[in-house]
Amino acid sequence: MFGFISNLRQPIDGFLYIIGAVLSIVAITFLTIRIVRKRKAWHIVAFSVYGISLVGMFTVSALYHSLQVSQAATNILRQVDHAMIYFLIVGSSTPIFLIVLRKKWRWSLFSIAWILAIAGIALRLIFRNPPYGIIVIFFIFYIIIGWLLVIAWRPLVRALPKQAMVWMVSGGVLYTLGAAVLNIKWFDSGQGFGAQQIWPFFVMAGSFCHFWLAYKYIIHMAE
Repeated sequence: MFGFISNLRQPIDGFLYIIGAVLSIVAITFLTIRIVRKRKAWHIVAFSVYGISLVGMFTVSALYHSLQVSQAATNILRQVDHAMIYFLIVGSSTPIFLIVLRKKWRWSLFSIAWILAIAGIALRLIFRNPPYGIIVIFFIFYIIIGWLLVIAWRPLVRALPKQAMVWMVSGGVLYTLGAAVLNIKWFDSGQGFGAQQIWPFFVMAGSFCHFWLAYKYIIHMAE
């Protein structure tokens, strides 16, 4: 086991994301079993997007931090890895957009979130070494997409129980704190364990909050 970990390009990061990828596959498998039994169109669409985004993000991150490949391949994986963050954010929100919200809230927020996410993904793939100004735009996009649902706070409160709201907000807070730690470089000591190694814990914790929100509450809602 330790020999396997030590052979990864970035041992700590790579191992954490491999764990995240395995856990996400297990989680989505359980979710899929329940969705198939429901046989509801929007549930299948929304949770398919969510599942692909969750498993995809952890898998790409695991590949980027683990594989010892050429520098050119590593650069490509890094760009895709960063782009997948947008996919996870909007993918995690998609079940809320399509199942929880109704009428104008559903399609207006869904459209805005996906337009911003696609723009963010495109920018991430275009800029290999983005200047500081573009990095700031990336971070702003993360926050806007992640907290866009706050605009529909009242409809959400009416549709979801308090416990579900707690899980939803907790996930958002964990992602935001993790992004702050990563971008501001808190806890960087230069000793091999710092912000970059702490970030996966926030991602996994936030992912669990939103998975439990979907598995425990949203999946039972009518379309």
